[in-house]
Amino acid sequence: MHGNSMLNIKLTRSIFSVILKYLLLTIISLAPILSFAQSQSSVNLAQQMYVAYYGRAGDPEGVNFWASQFDESSDLDAVLSNFGNSEEYSDNFGSLSHEELVSGLFQQMFNRSPDPGGLEFYVGRLESGEATLASIAKQIADGTQGGDDELSLDNKIAVANTFTNRIESEGIEYASADISGVRTLLSAVTSSASSVDAALLEVSAWVPQSSPPASNSNVIMTTNYGVIEIELFPEQAPITVANFLAYIETNFYDDLIFHRVIRGFMIQGGGFDIAGVARSTLAPITLEADKGLSNVRGNIAMARTSVPDSATSQFFINHVDNLFLDSTGSNDGYAVFGTVVNGMDVVDAIADLATVSVGSFADLPAEPVIIESVVVASGANKAPLAKAKAGPDQSVNTFQTVYLNGNGSSDPDGDTRSYSWPIVSAPAGINTTVNNTQTSAADFTPGAAGTFIFDLVVNDDTSNSSAVVITVGGINTAPLVDAGPDRSVNTFESVYLNGANSSDVDGDSLTYSWTFLARPSGSNASLYSTTTAVPYFTPDVAGSYTFDLKVHDGTASSSSTDRVVITAADLVF
Repeated sequence: MHGNSMLNIKLTRSIFSVILKYLLLTIISLAPILSFAQSQSSVNLAQQMYVAYYGRAGDPEGVNFWASQFDESSDLDAVLSNFGNSEEYSDNFGSLSHEELVSGLFQQMFNRSPDPGGLEFYVGRLESGEATLASIAKQIADGTQGGDDELSLDNKIAVANTFTNRIESEGIEYASADISGVRTLLSAVTSSASSVDAALLEVSAWVPQSSPPASNSNVIMTTNYGVIEIELFPEQAPITVANFLAYIETNFYDDLIFHRVIRGFMIQGGGFDIAGVARSTLAPITLEADKGLSNVRGNIAMARTSVPDSATSQFFINHVDNLFLDSTGSNDGYAVFGTVVNGMDVVDAIADLATVSVGSFADLPAEPVIIESVVVASGANKAPLAKAKAGPDQSVNTFQTVYLNGNGSSDPDGDTRSYSWPIVSAPAGINTTVNNTQTSAADFTPGAAGTFIFDLVVNDDTSNSSAVVITVGGINTAPLVDAGPDRSVNTFESVYLNGANSSDVDGDSLTYSWTFLARPSGSNASLYSTTTAVPYFTPDVAGSYTFDLKVHDGTASSSSTDRVVITAADLVF
């Protein structure tokens, strides 16, 4: 599989194209997405976040959920901070640098890179913890005032809304396998009217990528980074497929690792455990590299030594087209025996991991990639996989809404899933109400510090998944300090410093501690009321006066001090 293919539609500036464009755009205002009871502005904001954060149109359930949160919450920043807590974000963007993350926002919203000054500013806010990536995305979007950037983003949101409306109204399934293609569709939308025409024609003709049915020729490889489904080619490579299935039959691959990962080349595994110990294998097999199969992206092949007939258990999945690995007159080649039919996003995520050199392993992932199991797909129903997430650190503040996200759950059979979130335990005496418990995205508000444990149970009408436990602890958050802007003043005039813009997300009362760090030579100035938000002093010599402010919320101090410099000059008459 080479990724999602998009319809190649030749566009003309015909009357039909123009009429279709406005008919489709009219859907947005005249026939809003069927399940949406929220305001259109909140729907647009939710869609804007999907475009900026993930580069795609939102699914109806997701857009509806986040639009309702935007409508109902009085703390928009709190909702935004929870928006990015998804498996999709972790798999695709979790390993990126702050510079790459901010650049991605600009590319996905405006089809351009940020200017150096803007990049430095937003990366600084992200690194300091002053803002989350989601809040930065909204800030960037809000900063567009006319011009190509605003028009480009508005066009993308309009096309995304039209797409989401269509799949909702027609009951079309929008699965993870379709995401890459929808990203490609939206990435082509710019500020130009012709790009909207083209995108709307693609939306009107779009069909989801078909998922090949599981058969006895398919195997399911489950890793700690996700599931990869592989179709085998027993007719073209009977020896190699039989060898692979023999290892699967004995659970040989369980708990082994991908020990060699090279982005832009391939990912290799099936020989060593997490301690780097090789597992005993069956006898080597005859090379089947001249069967008309090629080492293209997504195809799986056997690894071997320089000896052609030396392959045993190790395999690799091509991350890109590697035609130089194919059999030619002068090259024995590497035997392809299958292809990834679902889960190339998992392969991409593994290929993007940082690597280290340890002993004989030159390209070992810094974070282990574990093959949890490899099984042959069958017609029998398989229990769904429950996967829940409450946030990066699984800890939040008291009286802050916590979003329990089970969107990473999956079903190997593709069955429709139902969800429930039973409470396992909560702090004594605390009455905890969980909202939206029958959906993949529940939420609750902890009323006291402590540990809250939930089970996520996923049901496909036949089998329940194993429970997943989330622990949420109520914690205090350190306050944010703000000593005010640097200023220029006159000598011998009272100067009031201002730390009143310091804040505490928990709403705790703050105490203040000002330090007089530096004064010009010859100055005898003193700072008064140093434990208030607004202390004062009188500069008696021209020059710079430097002060630091630290605040405390009764439990924790601000993580850093904030410095303000007051420059005094003699008044000229």
